[in-house]
Amino acid sequence: MSYLKNLPDIFNKVNKNSLLLFVGLLAVIVVLMRYNVFKGMFFSGMTNSKSNNNSGGENLAMGGVEPAMPAGKNEDHAKVNGIDTITHGLPSNCDRQQVTNPADLLPKDSNNDWGAFTSQDGGELAGVNLLKAGYHSGIDTVGSSLRNANLQLRPDPPNPRGQPGPWMQSTIEPDQHQRVLA
Repeated sequence: MSYLKNLPDIFNKVNKNSLLLFVGLLAVIVVLMRYNVFKGMFFSGMTNSKSNNNSGGENLAMGGVEPAMPAGKNEDHAKVNGIDTITHGLPSNCDRQQVTNPADLLPKDSNNDWGAFTSQDGGELAGVNLLKAGYHSGIDTVGSSLRNANLQLRPDPPNPRGQPGPWMQSTIEPDQHQRVLA
């Protein structure tokens, strides 16, 4: 009872800003509670509320979703009958042809003379070393040279580059050895 007698004194001590803050906080709490209650009312449509009591391996009477059978017993595929496709404008070689031999599906070798070059008894490439180490000497193969080559007749000026920091530094450098047409 002493709290009720001191209630007017408490309201006189509370300023309007703190009272407004308290009412705003109370309104936010009410809105969050209502949101929490109504959030559970919206269903995603992934459940069937009419057949929740049906559990186990029984078939659904409504023709709904059924659980999968154990492994090895799910091989019933749907039959497809009466499907026609429109072949208007397609050439005649696009018609369905019966394949009796799987070798018919392999590509045909029209380049039979290639075996003469790779024969073991000599041929034109006998004794030729195709792995010469000095083949690339004199060609720009070190670092980033010509990785982003400008092959135009008149070169573009190189784009200015600035290092953004210790990361993301490009290793492609502009080609400064290309002569400018005068």
